[in-house]
This record gives sequence, structure tokens and C-alpha cells, in this order.
Amino acid sequence: MKTISFILPIFNVEKYLGKCLLSIKPFLVKGHQLILVNDGSTDKSLDIINNFHKENSNYNVTIINKSNGGLSDARNAGLSKVTGDYIWFIDTDDWLDSSAIEILKSDILNNNYDLIILGRKEIFPNKIREIPTKLSIKNYSNGVEYFNDAIFQHKFRTQVWDKIFRTQFIKDHHLTFVKGLLYEDMLFMLQTILHAQNVLVYPLYVYCYNQTNITSISKQIRKKDLDILRFIELSDDYIKKADKSINELSLSYNLLIFNWVSTCLLNKYVKLSLKDSEALYIYNKALKHPIYRRAIQICIKGNVGLRRKIFARLLLNHPTIYKYVLILAVQIKSIL
Repeated sequence: MKTISFILPIFNVEKYLGKCLLSIKPFLVKGHQLILVNDGSTDKSLDIINNFHKENSNYNVTIINKSNGGLSDARNAGLSKVTGDYIWFIDTDDWLDSSAIEILKSDILNNNYDLIILGRKEIFPNKIREIPTKLSIKNYSNGVEYFNDAIFQHKFRTQVWDKIFRTQFIKDHHLTFVKGLLYEDMLFMLQTILHAQNVLVYPLYVYCYNQTNITSISKQIRKKDLDILRFIELSDDYIKKADKSINELSLSYNLLIFNWVSTCLLNKYVKLSLKDSEALYIYNKALKHPIYRRAIQICIKGNVGLRRKIFARLLLNHPTIYKYVLILAVQIKSIL
């Protein structure tokens, strides 16, 4: 039987940790591995994982205690202890739906997919949304083929936690997370799609992404958010050396850059920048970045859909008008 190693980075998540652990327990009963990386928690998280380990001593549970190094560092520590055939990264304020165990009843783990892509449920205070919509089962011969398909269908997601990775594939390509930067999933996923040779999209919406506390985060002004610009620089450097069928001028890749910066920075700071000078600095820093501007120009010329083309043209030629159009669009989206 092929096994899964679940890697859980843990830092001050006592409010959510118990629910997350219980959602993974059905896999432990079947012999799968749970790696709990305590990343210097100062709340009761360590007590919770120690009690869980004690109560489930018959199962394959590994605990790593380390000083705080951030999410990437914790995930990398977990990777060093993996014994399973597959890896599933879980964020500990999220959880798995009870139907996740259906993965074991299928045959997908026996087919040596480098990457298995699942759906997710976004859990809001007043609604649940399945992302992406209308997901259907499909097999791709390589990651680039999947990427080119998904990016133009608006179905490519950079998060690692609603995906399952083959362990040997990760080891063969020495894939790890960049320590100390936000948006750590982005480069990892780009590297994955460039190297993966067998990819499966499997329409099972089992990852429950907790969005109940997103409002406070969306209002925080953090220069650390500019890490996204460092990631597009790292991505450009990597893709130039990768010698793959997409390169730094490919439309699909530049659409990815356009989406990354727009989603992570502009969508957040467009409204904040109207009243706060630091937010305006972050907004302008992103807007003027040469890689992002290259992506805008390539998207204007490419077949990226009318909505994106309009936003790209406004960004390049009428940035002030863009702000107010985007604010209106975000408000409409929040109502839907």
C-alpha cells in the first residue's frame, strides 16, 4: 500500500489544531505518517500535539521541536523526516473533509503521479465556496501541459496544501521552500510544474481552507508583502535556467506573474493606498517593478480574456482609473 506523509507546520494555532489533527486521524489508522513540526509555539500548541501523540502512540506520528524559523523552514524540517510515498502539506488552521479518506479507496496513489491536484472548500463565516468550480478528472503527461491548460482556464492555484506530491519526485529535484519569505508556495509550485512528468487533476473537494479570520489580515499594511516581488525575481532566474517549453517571455508564465502580483499586492493595497502613505509606497513599488510591467505588456498583446486585458491596459496607461475600477470590482466580488 502506498502511504502519505502529512507535514503540519505548527506555530501558535491552539484554537484550530485539535480539529486539524482529528481530520487527519482516519489516515493514521490506515498506517500513514503524520509529521508535526512545532515551530517555536508559545501558546498551548505543543501541549496539544504531545497529548495527541500520547493518545495515539500506536500510530506513525513524528514530532519535531525547533526554534521559530517561519513556515518554509518548518516545512523543510518536515521534509527531512518523510517516510511515505507521497507528501501532503497541511496548514494547521485548516482541516480535511471527512470524504478525504476516499483518496485511499481510489487507485490514484498506485499510479506514481508526480503531482495530484485536488479541489478545496473555502470556509467563510457565512458561506462555503468550492474552488475551482467545475473541476473534472484529467491526466496530463507533464506539468507544463497542465499549467498551460489551467492558467488560461483560471484554475491554476499556487498553494501546495490542496495537492499531493510524490516523495521521490520531490527528492529527485531537490525541491524545498525558500526560508524567510512570504508567499513560499509560489516558487515551489512553479518548480513542480516545470519538472513534473505525470499529473492528475482529481475532482475531490476535501481541503477545507479556513477563511474566517481573513478580514483582519486584509487590512494589515506590511512591507513584508513585498516579498512577492522577490519571488517573481527568483522565478525569473529559475525559469531562465530550466530549459523547458515555457520561458520568461511565454504568455502563460507572464499571466502567472500578472496574477501573482495583482492578487497578492494590488488587490489588497489599491484601497489602502488612497489613505495611507506606506500602503501607497507598497502599491507603487509593485506597479513599477520591471518584471511585473513586462508581464502587463505581454498580457495586453496576448489572448488572456477581455477582463484581464482591460485591467492590464488600465494599469499601464491609466493607473488612477484602474484603482477605482478595481475597488468597485472587489466590492462586487465580495457580495457574490
